[in-house]
Amino acid sequence: MQLWNIATSNLKQNSFREVTLWVLDTNTVAIKFYERVGLAADGGKKHANIGDQDVLELRYRMRLE
Repeated sequence: MQLWNIATSNLKQNSFREVTLWVLDTNTVAIKFYERVGLAADGGKKHANIGDQDVLELRYRMRLE
C-alpha cells in the first residue's frame, strides 16, 4: 500500500489527473487491491496472447483528486 500511495502522490505532483491500468480478468488478488485503493472497472476489455495463451484483460481507472 505504501508504494501505491507514493506512486499516486508522485503522479499528482506531476499534474496527472487519472490512473489507467489493465489487469488479467483471472488476477483476483490484484483486482481486489485495485478496487480497495479506489480504481474501478470501466467496461474496457481486450484479448491478448501471452505465452501462446489467450487471455482477457480488464481496464481499471481512477481520477486523481
